[in-house]
Amino acid sequence: MSFDLTISNPAELLTEIARRYESTTRVIMEYIDNSLDDAEELFRNYGNVYPRPIGIDVTIDRGRRTVSILDNCRGMDIETLCRVVRNVGESRKKGMSWLNGQFGFGVHAFRAAAKRIEFRTCSGPDSHYILSFNRSEFKGLTPPRSIQASFPTENATGTEITLSEFEEEWFDELDAEILQEELEKHFELLLARANLSIRIHEGLKTFVCAPFDYGKFTGKEFVRDVPVGALGHKIKIFLKVTDAPVTTRRSTFFARGRRINEIMAIKSFISRSKFRTALWGHNHLVGYIEVTDWIDPVITRDEFQKGRKRVQLYEAILAFEQDLKDTIDEVNKQNEIQNMGTLEKVISSVLSRIAREDALKFRHEAVLSGDLNLKDGGGSMFTDDVGGPTGEDGGKKGNGGTGEGEGTGPKGSGQGTGPGSGEGGPADEESQSPSPYAGATRRKSGFDIKFVSFPPDVDGRLIRSNFVEGTIQINVSHPDFEQRLERSRQGGLKVGLRLVAYLASVISIHYKDQFYDKYKNQPDVRTQLLDEQVAFQCRLESALVPFMGELERILSEG
Repeated sequence: MSFDLTISNPAELLTEIARRYESTTRVIMEYIDNSLDDAEELFRNYGNVYPRPIGIDVTIDRGRRTVSILDNCRGMDIETLCRVVRNVGESRKKGMSWLNGQFGFGVHAFRAAAKRIEFRTCSGPDSHYILSFNRSEFKGLTPPRSIQASFPTENATGTEITLSEFEEEWFDELDAEILQEELEKHFELLLARANLSIRIHEGLKTFVCAPFDYGKFTGKEFVRDVPVGALGHKIKIFLKVTDAPVTTRRSTFFARGRRINEIMAIKSFISRSKFRTALWGHNHLVGYIEVTDWIDPVITRDEFQKGRKRVQLYEAILAFEQDLKDTIDEVNKQNEIQNMGTLEKVISSVLSRIAREDALKFRHEAVLSGDLNLKDGGGSMFTDDVGGPTGEDGGKKGNGGTGEGEGTGPKGSGQGTGPGSGEGGPADEESQSPSPYAGATRRKSGFDIKFVSFPPDVDGRLIRSNFVEGTIQINVSHPDFEQRLERSRQGGLKVGLRLVAYLASVISIHYKDQFYDKYKNQPDVRTQLLDEQVAFQCRLESALVPFMGELERILSEG
C-alpha cells in the first residue's frame, strides 16, 4: 500500500526555511535576482545585449517600514504570477543554463523578515495585476486582481514587489550603503554590462551600484578560458595579482554572473588547494572565476553541489595554481624589501634619539668633572643639539651643528647654535620629525641601519653584521636572523619580540664600540664593559617595543 507525503502547514515550513537568510540585504537580493533573470531573457533574445536600458530600483521607506523592488523588464501574466507563488520547488528555470533561479523558492524569501508581500506586475495591455498575501496564509489565497492604472515604468511593463510589516530587528538593520556594497559584490559581473542599472533610494538619497574597476590597479593578469570535463565546456578566469594591496575585495567564485562566495571561503575548494588561503586570501589577488552553467550551487548559494562536476572544476583550477603562486611570491619579495626599509627607518630614528641623549649625557658629565679637553672632533654619530665642543668659529643662533670640527668655537659670527655650527643635526625639522615612517630621511646623528644579504666568506662563515661609514649592516641571511623573522600566512613580514631582542643585541655591539672609540672612555674592567653593553641592549629593546603595534599595522597593509 503506497502513501503520499503531506505537509500540514506549508506556510510554517516555508518560513522556517526562509530563516536560513541571515540578513535583510540577502532577502532583498533574491527579488533583484528574479528581476535579473527576467532581464536575461531579453539579453539573450537580442544577441547578448539589452535592447533598451534595464533598471532595477530598490526603495526603502522608513516611515511606512516597507521595501519595494521595481523593474522595467517583461512582467508576468496572470498564469505565471500564480504559478511562482503557488508551485514551490517547480521553477521553470531549471534546465535553462543562463538563468540563476533553480529552486522556485526565492519568491518566499520575505518570510524571514516581513509578514506581508505584494506583487504588482504588467506584461502588456490589459495585463496589469496585483497579488498580496501574509506569510501565515497557505489556503484560500485571494487570486490576483486586475487593475486599470498605468504601470510606473517608461515602457509600461515590469514587476514591483513590496515587502511590508517588517519585524523590527530585521528592518532596523537595513542600511542603504551596506545594501549597495553587497549588491555591487554579488552582481559585479552583470553590473559591468551596458544598459543595466541598479539603484537604491532612501529619502532624498540615491545610491547607484557600479561594477568593480579592476583597471585602476596595476599588476599581472591571468585571463583564461579553461576547459573542464570531457565535452569541452569552459569556465572563465580573470585573476589579477596587483602591485598594491586591495583590502576591499577578494577573488571570488561566480555562477551565471552572481557571486557564490569568496574563493578562500569555499571550504570544499580550499581543502584541496596546496596553498590555501596564503594564495586565495592574499590581499594582492583580486578577480573572479565564472563557472557559468557547469555546476549548480547549493540552495543557500554559497557553495557548489557535491559530485563529479565539482571535482573536475577544482582540478581545472588547481592545474594553474602554481603559476599564480609564483607571481604572488614575487609580490611578497617586493613587499618584504619595502617592509625592511620601513623597519630600517624606525630603528635609525630610535638610535638617533639615543645617540643624542648619550652625547648630551657625556658632555654634561665632562663639564661637571672639569674635563673640557675633549678631542672627539664632534663627529656626526653622537652629535647633540649644541654642536661640537671645539673649533674656531661660533655663533649666536643657528640650526644645530653636525659637530664635525667646523665652527664650534666659543665665540664668533658663524651660524652654529651656542658653540657649534654645521649642517643637519637634531635641531633640523627632519631630525625633530615625530614620525619615523613616511618621508623619513637619514639623520645626522646616530647610525643608519641597513638590512643586507651577505654571502659566506671563503671559510663558509656567515657574519651577523658589519659596520661601514656610520651604517650598521645586518645580515638577513644569517640563520639566527631568519629563525627570528616571523611571517604571516600570506608571506608578509612580522616583527616579534624575538627579532627585536636579536636586533638590539647585534646593534649594541657596534654602537658601544663606536661610542667607546669616540669618547675614549672604555671601562678597564671587562665585567663593567659587558654590563654596559647589556644595559644598552635592554635600553634599545625597550625603545623599539612601543613601535611594534604601529609596525604591525604598516607591514600588514603592504
